[in-house]
Amino acid sequence: GGPKDGKWGSAIKIYFEISNDFPEEADELTMVYRKIAMAVALELATPINEFDTKIPVDPVARYKHYAEAYKNGELDPAFPHFSVWELRHVINSDAKNDQLAWGRKMMMNYAPYITTLTDATERYTYMLKTDVLMRNPTWTGSPRTYQQVLSGGGKDKPNAWFGRFICKAFGIPTWGCSQP
Repeated sequence: GGPKDGKWGSAIKIYFEISNDFPEEADELTMVYRKIAMAVALELATPINEFDTKIPVDPVARYKHYAEAYKNGELDPAFPHFSVWELRHVINSDAKNDQLAWGRKMMMNYAPYITTLTDATERYTYMLKTDVLMRNPTWTGSPRTYQQVLSGGGKDKPNAWFGRFICKAFGIPTWGCSQP
């Protein structure tokens, strides 16, 4: 597929803004950077807002966030093998970049064993069973944050939000659907 909502002009502008400094001779790292750049351009051609705000996600900052996280070895080992289409379902997180970084750091400090589970269906999301309480959510401020979801719990929606958030924080593609 093409850019979200068919916004080719925006997608091309975003891609060239990001890729302007790529070297002409591509190494393995540059090839991953190009895929991230294309995913960002295609997915964020139509702006999405940060969680519980009206602030749009900055496409260039989102690219830099994931490129730096990949370069620093913070993302799942499968990340460089995903297609551009799959990467679109990573970078389209509504979390702020600092919250994505917090999610990775928190998981690696608090429960690093979760990132090595051999059952891929529970890797990263195992925390939903152990730490995100199933109860009426307790929101401690506005706008809401993913840290509040972890501490305040919630029922189906907040749990799904946190599950998608933590997977995307580690570079795993997700997409959600609403319950009927």
